[in-house]
Amino acid sequence: MVLNVTAIFTKMGSDAVGACALAFDGRENRVRLDGPPRLAKRRDVVDVNVKSLVHCRAEPPLHAVPRRESAVKRTILLLLAITACRSSSTPAPSTSSVPANNANLPGAAGPRQAVERFLGGAKGQDLQEMAVAWGTAKGPAKDQFERPELEKRLIVMQGCYDSDKHRIVDDLPGESGKRVLRVELTKGSVTKTPRFTTVKGPSERWYVEDADFAAVTALCRAR
Repeated sequence: MVLNVTAIFTKMGSDAVGACALAFDGRENRVRLDGPPRLAKRRDVVDVNVKSLVHCRAEPPLHAVPRRESAVKRTILLLLAITACRSSSTPAPSTSSVPANNANLPGAAGPRQAVERFLGGAKGQDLQEMAVAWGTAKGPAKDQFERPELEKRLIVMQGCYDSDKHRIVDDLPGESGKRVLRVELTKGSVTKTPRFTTVKGPSERWYVEDADFAAVTALCRAR
């Protein structure tokens, strides 16, 4: 485009496009022609892609986000994601009285632990826990009874051995290597002291063989 050429327009009252009647007198009827942008004479031309709208306001760009701020946000989000992954991969500490590495094993490491596991299952209404703590020299009771029969017995025992508190009074030797523990059970105003007979089974694991059920019948009716 050659700029150093004199533009020739029709003389219409200093209006380069339309007559004055259309440019000014038409404003009352909301009809008029706006003048186009002009080119500067003998100066550098800057190509700006905007429209000359006299009655419109320039609006800020929708995505005008500083690059520095965007980078900081991405860094923060990345750190939060890494922290969340580490938190989810860290195992929660076990709150059970049974060690985590023995939680899935039947029986217990010793006579006292076998009684504690049996009573803990009764208090927590966990029949499966009771089923792996109760057993004989052959192993846990869950492997020696049919499931319906096992569940009936466990439900009855759970209601009787679910005490408000318990205390192991003593641990005495029994016949054939067994151990007999007297345990004080209290439910409401009723206190009984049954004898728990424990026996060693396979893999050196101990089980509650007999829980002296006759001594706790009063606890079955206590509230």
